[in-house]
Amino acid sequence: MGTGLQEKSHGGIRKMFELSQTIERKFLDVIELDDGWKIETDTGFQPVSRIMKTIPYEEWVVILDNYEFKAADDHIVFRDNGREVFVKDLLPGDFIKTQSGISKVISCKSTGNTESMYDIQVDSEDHSYYANGVLHHNTTCAAGFLLWKAMFCPDSGILLAANQMAQAMEIMDRIRFAYENLEQFNWLRAGVTEYNKGSITFDNGSSITARATTPSAGRGLSITLLYLDEFAFVQPNMAQEFWTAISPTLSAGGHCIITSTPNTDDDTFAQIWHGANKDTDDTGQLIPNGEGINGFYPIEVTWRQHPERDSKWEIDFRNKLGGPRFEREMECKFTTGDDDTLIDGTMLSSLSPQQEIFLIDDIRWFEEPQPNHVYGVGWDPSMGSLKDPAAIQVIDFTTMKQVAEWCSNKVPVKGQLEVLIKILYYIHATMYGNPRQEGDPDIYWTVENNGLGLAAISEINHIGEDKIPGYFVSESRATGGGSRVKGLRTSHRTKLEACSLIKKLIETSRLEIRSRPLIREFKTFVKSNNSYSAKSGEHDDLVMALVVAIRIFQSIQDWDDKMIDLTNDYEIEELIIEPMPIIV
Repeated sequence: MGTGLQEKSHGGIRKMFELSQTIERKFLDVIELDDGWKIETDTGFQPVSRIMKTIPYEEWVVILDNYEFKAADDHIVFRDNGREVFVKDLLPGDFIKTQSGISKVISCKSTGNTESMYDIQVDSEDHSYYANGVLHHNTTCAAGFLLWKAMFCPDSGILLAANQMAQAMEIMDRIRFAYENLEQFNWLRAGVTEYNKGSITFDNGSSITARATTPSAGRGLSITLLYLDEFAFVQPNMAQEFWTAISPTLSAGGHCIITSTPNTDDDTFAQIWHGANKDTDDTGQLIPNGEGINGFYPIEVTWRQHPERDSKWEIDFRNKLGGPRFEREMECKFTTGDDDTLIDGTMLSSLSPQQEIFLIDDIRWFEEPQPNHVYGVGWDPSMGSLKDPAAIQVIDFTTMKQVAEWCSNKVPVKGQLEVLIKILYYIHATMYGNPRQEGDPDIYWTVENNGLGLAAISEINHIGEDKIPGYFVSESRATGGGSRVKGLRTSHRTKLEACSLIKKLIETSRLEIRSRPLIREFKTFVKSNNSYSAKSGEHDDLVMALVVAIRIFQSIQDWDDKMIDLTNDYEIEELIIEPMPIIV
């Protein structure tokens, strides 16, 4: 199941009907093998070039009359007549090919578990191999249209890019396979001048090149057609950089086709898809030819287009896969995180970002500070060396709404403190200047004092805490009568307690999050060992600044009379995270 985007391209798509060409694996990791590795197949030992770890698939167990094996639901084996069959479609009494001959299926059923599987790239014509004594198949993608485009449209420069180089090479394998099987129609196919694993050059001036989706993937190529496979699963920063780099080429007359299962609802693929579905211009007039505002044609294919699938099949597989995965894989719905996100995926999908109403430098303000309200300002510092960003969050504890936000990876610690002071002065001046304000403004602020926080504390001491508006919230005195520790130290327990409260407040709609970048970070803020953190390649600085702000909320509930009524309903539920197993 998946969605496709086709930009200004009018050729027909030719389909090949091998079962292995109707599905496409998504890989989490790729292990490239040195020369010399081989695997046993029904035609002898054949070279193996790579092993790919897939995303989790439903696990099935197949019991034969002589042994048993486990495999993914969409794993392919071979019937006794040589036809391919998905493991999930095997029935008792079926016969399949094994290393010892033809074996009978005794039973085949789902275990109810989902696990990552491993595909093996076999460099042979049919890509089959023996595993656990059974003849298996390694899937590749149907790429007939790309081959047709290259052969029948001279001087076409085609770039084929996928999430992983292994996926791009699988598509190229299928193109070569299709080309080689046109041998009996030699008069039809174009000749080739170069025929390599990663590229084909035809004698009509056309070429097909396979590369991984990176910002430099299109460098040095004259591209008339770009094909992107599983673009939604490219790392977000990488996808954005790639699209920015390739867009000038496409705007000069290039065409683009993108196919992908949806992923999150705000990645680059999602933005392109949503633009393709906006079919009216700024005046409300319908855009001709079915195009969206970005020039793409949206094509959606869900499980409902399959003639053998009905409501019974839907109920069965929805129960097996779980709602979020079924909706993503089968309904083509854009999701908002996986099962391991701190905030429930359904709640994440309901969060609506708001545009800031004004900016002060790079500080985004969603509303003006209000008189007699209580404010908390949390600062998560960083080096400011173009790596992890620093972040500041402002929360109105009276209404439990996000008021302002700042984030940058270019500003050093001293500059970050200057931004914090600017925020505090603005809140103080706005409240104090309002005739309805009673007494001094209630503004609480702090900084995480772990690691880089010590540099932040040093800068605060240099300026003078008394010269900064508001109340600097710090830890209580150290055990044993030691000196007072400035700022708040984030430990494993305090982080989980704050995360637990954030989860409860957001999921019960009592904390209003307005920032699109913060919502985006929550979608990749997931379980990690015994805590929560950003997924690999993502950031959680805005979330951690919110954690600091919520720790202020927890700390002052016994200090400020205005907080008493606010905290009665906010009981902390400790997040229970199963510990990692210890192997002795």
